Amino acid sequence: MKHFFIVIFISIVGLVSACQTEGEDTEERDLSGNTVEEVEKLKKIVPTSKDVQDVQKCYDAYKKAIMESNGKEAIKSITQSSVDYYGDILEWALNSSKSEVEKLDPVHQFMVLSVRKRIPKEQIKKMTGESLLIYTVDNEWTNKKTVAITELAEIRKIGDNTAKAAMTVRNENTDTVVEFIRADKDAEWKINLLSLSENVNGQLIRMASDRNETVGKLILDMIKQITNSSVSEDVWNPVN
Repeated sequence: MKHFFIVIFISIVGLVSACQTEGEDTEERDLSGNTVEEVEKLKKIVPTSKDVQDVQKCYDAYKKAIMESNGKEAIKSITQSSVDYYGDILEWALNSSKSEVEKLDPVHQFMVLSVRKRIPKEQIKKMTGESLLIYTVDNEWTNKKTVAITELAEIRKIGDNTAKAAMTVRNENTDTVVEFIRADKDAEWKINLLSLSENVNGQLIRMASDRNETVGKLILDMIKQITNSSVSEDVWNPVN
């Protein structure tokens, strides 16, 4: 289950302008991924019932769009920085060499290699970041069976315009936390898919270590499993 849980959110991912760098996190955290300092701040910020309802509404709309493979609708519930991230993925897919891709965080590597494997080269060259995101949703790069049983746990406010919630699968807590942001108190809440990358990067690194293989090898194996087809070394080469 954990493997597929990782795969969905890498696929959904807009994962990363607020991404942490690789490395072991030694800070103590609660079930929602908050540090001790964040927990103290949370005690002073209580979300209103409207905040909770609006954040849940945002998540439900995004989940509905994913289940219906509707990329244009999905984008309405996502932060602009999450959409912009796909422009970075596209740029890396088009122009980055193997050595450059290997230096990226694991989740970036997964996305770049997935784009190269799963989308025809000529189509990639015509894409924008937004159209790439829409393509991944429209073409079901997500595990819908897992999305269907994934919900938000308790919604907590971190600041006036930021909220966090742990994800649950079949009502069981996971260590994956998603962030929601709004521009101001009168704006709509949006999902910051970038916030998911911290968890996913750590999980990929641990999985590679447990299997005694490189992150790159693990990612190629995952793409092979997802696409049910062989993955050649050519995916390491830039499209251009």
